[in-house]
Amino acid sequence: MRNWNRFFSQWQKDLKLWLFFMGFFSVFRLIFISIFRDQIGAGSSFIDVIAAMLNGMRFDSVISSCIVLLPFLLSIGCSFIDLESIANKVRNFIGTVCIGLSTFICLVTLTYFKEFNDQFNQFLFEFIYDDQKAIIFTLLKEYHLVPKLIALAALIYVLVKLMRRIIQNPFFDHGTLDKYIPAVPHRAVAFFLILFLFVIGARGSAGRIPVRERSAAITKDEFLNKTVLNPFSALRYATREQINLSKAQGIEVYLPDRDVVKAAQYVFGTTEKYGDLDRYMARYAKGPKSVPPRHIFFIVAESYSEWPMWDKYNSLGLAEGVKGLAENGIFVENFLSSSSGTMTSLSAIISGLPDAGVITNYRPTAAKPYPSSMALIFKQLGYKTRFFYGGYLSWQKVGDFCKAQGFEEIYGGSYMGGWASSNEWGLADEYLFDFVLSTVKDDQPSFNVILTTTFH
Repeated sequence: MRNWNRFFSQWQKDLKLWLFFMGFFSVFRLIFISIFRDQIGAGSSFIDVIAAMLNGMRFDSVISSCIVLLPFLLSIGCSFIDLESIANKVRNFIGTVCIGLSTFICLVTLTYFKEFNDQFNQFLFEFIYDDQKAIIFTLLKEYHLVPKLIALAALIYVLVKLMRRIIQNPFFDHGTLDKYIPAVPHRAVAFFLILFLFVIGARGSAGRIPVRERSAAITKDEFLNKTVLNPFSALRYATREQINLSKAQGIEVYLPDRDVVKAAQYVFGTTEKYGDLDRYMARYAKGPKSVPPRHIFFIVAESYSEWPMWDKYNSLGLAEGVKGLAENGIFVENFLSSSSGTMTSLSAIISGLPDAGVITNYRPTAAKPYPSSMALIFKQLGYKTRFFYGGYLSWQKVGDFCKAQGFEEIYGGSYMGGWASSNEWGLADEYLFDFVLSTVKDDQPSFNVILTTTFH
């Protein structure tokens, strides 16, 4: 009798902790949807919001069950020996730590979604490869990090006090338990029912297949589907994807049979079998030969929007210099970006390889030029190749990457003046372009890639 009462009392506290975190994640999801409600599609209804909330609880159940796992095991141990004091302390400790982690990761998720229009994905790992110092300074200045952390600490304190008050006592006392579950057979049934319910909660499903990432898209609304995963689930899937793509056998993610020739035949629309990809990628321009330009400038404008180029904003005079470049050069109004991140986009441009989430500039194969590298191709055409960047060449190891891909001259912000006007990311464009003009001479044809930083 005493052992059963210990177990059941402790399990009720575990259940309270589980319900607390279920409520926590549900409230967060509701706040999430409310903040970004403008992204809800016009055809979506209140029923779709409810469906997203309920489906999200399946993922919340998995995380909440993981949180209470150790306390639950100690509660089972109370069926044999008196571990109540240890179980209470462990439950309070785990609850406190998880409240801190959950509150922090939820705040990060809201900021991350505002920036990337998604919960955690592969771009989260750009922090590992990016300029951490510049990112931290940007967070402090642009996202008011210090006030948010102070408010976060206050919220965590309130939630911890609330959680400890809630789980302090069980739902029912021993007398009530003895009244409704008096006999040993009833208690055995109740015990196995509790185990069964815990397994369902940990799987997020009562069916044969546990809840998975693909289970998130339950509505027709793209935004609501993005809110279904809780931050821990989104982080878990993003980490798993990053690990899979970073493995040596990562090609199997895209080519399970590892048959590169077959894939090349499919992509390039031929049945010919060649010994290297160069043959597949070879293309010959049609029409008469023209006089090649003496100097080519390929400008990658960081975070530059096209709207200042539109006719209806001509009166503002915001982009006269860029308009001049467009009128005297090649300007393409409609295009598809190679990626949604700076370095992944730049890597695709420089290497000629589409972004596949594997961070090309950090691949061992990037230590020598790819056959599709633009610098290598223009060098073969007789051009001197240069790369100009208004920031630090250590950022994303962009200097090393460009050198490995065939650029003969590489210049970063340290070569240029104007650091008094710079920020964490680099210097103003006027100093960058002045340096380009003073560096590019007319004695040899040149191909010049310019990456700006002003719009940070």
